[in-house]
Formats: sequence, structure tokens, C-alpha cells
Amino acid sequence: MPDLVDEMFGDTPEGEEEYYPGSRRKIEREKPTDVEFIADPWQENYTMKKIGGIYIPMYPIGALADALGVSVQTVRYWTSKGHIPDAPFRLPSNMIIGGQKTKGRRLYTEEMIQAAVQAFEERGLLGVARIEWKTQLDLVSEIQRAWTRAYNKTTAT
Repeated sequence: MPDLVDEMFGDTPEGEEEYYPGSRRKIEREKPTDVEFIADPWQENYTMKKIGGIYIPMYPIGALADALGVSVQTVRYWTSKGHIPDAPFRLPSNMIIGGQKTKGRRLYTEEMIQAAVQAFEERGLLGVARIEWKTQLDLVSEIQRAWTRAYNKTTAT
């Protein structure tokens, strides 16, 4: 003899459709889709810049923000406050705002972004927009040292 609870709340047999309780509307189940996992989507957005006769992929501030799991505005704010170093490379600008020529787009090398990601990840800060920077002074100096090494390596070619 079948159990009434299982009969009422059990799984619907294959091929039969389920309805919302008290309704004639069928329950729509999401069908699994084949989704391709992209490990580092920030790496898709880059510009080739010629340094010392060699073309090097350079990434904009949006790539750094994506890699750190924060917004571009957050990265700009951290830079303005000195929590992370300013971008060592910039594209030339052709915009004049308020009678002054503005700086171009900030650019970072892949090594710089990966160093920042590693430093943030070690401290459990990936995706954290509000950081108590007074307790993370070593993070600031670590990123500065890593970016200086990466800059020197890039420009020494």
C-alpha cells in the first residue's frame, strides 16, 4: 500500500508534469545548459602597447576591477587615496575638460593584476569594496613592490 505522504509530496514520475498547487499552470523547470566556465574574463579586454620595441598586452582599469571583484569607481577611489598605486602606464588622451587636457586610460600589465589579486586573495579581500585600510598597510606596500618589479621588468625590455 503506497504511503499517502509520498503520494502527495513525492517526486513526480518521469514523463508526468507537475502543476503549481491549486493551479492548472505547469511548473517550469529550468533545463540544464552547457555553460562554458571562463576562469579569468578580465583577460579578454586588453590593448597592445609597444614598449621598447615589443608589443605587450595592457589591461584597462576595468580588468583590474573585475579581477579584484569590485567596481571601477572603487579602484579609482583606492588609487586617489593611495591605497593602491597609480597606474604606471596610460594611453594618451585627446580630451580637454575645463580647459585642461585630461590623462589617458589607466593601463596595467597582466603581472600587476595577478600580483594584486594574489595579495587580496591571501587576505580574503577579493570582492570586498569596503576595506579597513589602516589594518592592511602591508597590503599597500606589497602591491607597490610587486608593481614596481613588474614595471621595471616591462620597461627593461
